[in-house]
Amino acid sequence: MTSALMAAAEGRAAAGDADAAWRLLDAVPSEDRRDASWRRVAGPVLVDLERWDDLAAALPPVELALQLAALGRVQDALTAWRRATSDEVPAGRLRPRRLASATDELVASFDERDEREAGSVVVDLARPALAQHRPDLLWSLTRTCLRTGRRRAAVAAGEDLVRAAPTSRHLVVLAKALQRARRYDESLAVFERASRLDPSSVPLHANRAALLKATYRFDEAILAYEQAVGLSERPDLLTKLGQLLAYVGREDEAMETFARSHALRPTATAVDWMERLSLRRGELDPADLRRQDTPEGIYDQVVDLIDVDASHVARDRLEGWLRQETVS
Repeated sequence: MTSALMAAAEGRAAAGDADAAWRLLDAVPSEDRRDASWRRVAGPVLVDLERWDDLAAALPPVELALQLAALGRVQDALTAWRRATSDEVPAGRLRPRRLASATDELVASFDERDEREAGSVVVDLARPALAQHRPDLLWSLTRTCLRTGRRRAAVAAGEDLVRAAPTSRHLVVLAKALQRARRYDESLAVFERASRLDPSSVPLHANRAALLKATYRFDEAILAYEQAVGLSERPDLLTKLGQLLAYVGREDEAMETFARSHALRPTATAVDWMERLSLRRGELDPADLRRQDTPEGIYDQVVDLIDVDASHVARDRLEGWLRQETVS
């Protein structure tokens, strides 16, 4: 009986007849209404009918908050979210992983509507609930805050995360949050703590190098990049190291580093830097650079790049030249 009622209700809902769909859904026995399929059909129907009391009774608070946010009912959505994250929710009924993903969805929904303050309230309510029940999920919450520019909330979530589980991975995300908050000394201290736990972490050394560079501690940044490259000779890390070496005047080392990066995976950035250094050192005639922007020069470059299996760089170079020609 229930399956027949559900099928009929789904058909009426698809046809746009919300009243008929609800009459069929309301006929489903109460013990079957806890099924996810009933909630999936009932939610949109009750929203169409604006039966908010029935909707609150039919949907878990997390799903209700998402439904209301999608309708632009900001305050009602926040009220439902407060219920979803309150201490009154029994631990057995709380689904922390769903709470974490719903936090991300709600923040995105509110930010799209220019309701950043509401999104921040969502984060502030979710953080203690996750810290109590699944602190490991605070990692994704911290990253959500970083991605959306909520620096204070990112630091608070990162601190809760590290307090619960002080792993190297968690310390790195806290250090990044502190860096975004311009608390540079604290960020460096956390990076140092993480490096003692996991000295072989490439992201750790790369992020620490970026922070040292941003705070003008270039010699230390070079050492950190060299540590990262020593663990994993990635082209992107070699390029960043080469740029820093060039900036401090260590041009021979920079040229060698860019050449290593280019040999691993040719990129337009490495090529541009090698040309710049060659020009500065008098090894490249400015006329050669000017010729590179002629149709013949572009053709030669594209052919050369394809020959070394760097078609992606060839495409970028050609598209960039075509855009320039279109603008000019």
